[in-house]
Amino acid sequence: FYYGAVYVKRHADACIAAGQKTEEHLRSLGATCPCFHHGSTIDTQDFTRKLQAQQPDALKRALGIAGKTVVLSVSYLQKRKGVQYLIEAFLAIQPPNAVLLIVGDGEYKRELRKLVPPDCRNILFLGHDESPAKYYALADLFVMPSFSDPWGLTVNEAMLAGLPVITTTNIGAQELIQGNGFVIPPRDADALQAALAQLL
Repeated sequence: FYYGAVYVKRHADACIAAGQKTEEHLRSLGATCPCFHHGSTIDTQDFTRKLQAQQPDALKRALGIAGKTVVLSVSYLQKRKGVQYLIEAFLAIQPPNAVLLIVGDGEYKRELRKLVPPDCRNILFLGHDESPAKYYALADLFVMPSFSDPWGLTVNEAMLAGLPVITTTNIGAQELIQGNGFVIPPRDADALQAALAQLL
């Protein structure tokens, strides 16, 4: 992202940014060309249909989490996605009637699993799913703790599902959070713990 911004600064006649924060980053590196924002969004009609087709109570029973408050994270499991801070915050709270569902796969999954005590039953790794709407439909709140994302379409999906969102100042989609969640510093498990505790 940094080297791309430097290239834009030196060579581009114009640039297209994912949002206001991406443009601010380009400007901070000296880009002076005109900057246009593209619509970082999802097919809302299609995703709404997928949400409405779900049976969240049945899925909760199948997962063994009926009656639980569900904290959801959906992402490719890389270090920069910050899920390690979410696990740390969740374990610090130890909410008695809540579960953390981590949907996704990636090279950092093994390291994330090491953070979860062997006897912990309220953090579930569910792997990659091409149709994650089912998880948004059963969730109560959504967390995207990434510390490097030009946008973050999972925030759009969570908001369409009506979920409060916790995300960081290092993702472009933070500009969507206007009274419907928290924007916290990246890599800050304490701030994440406080926001999570308040929403729970």
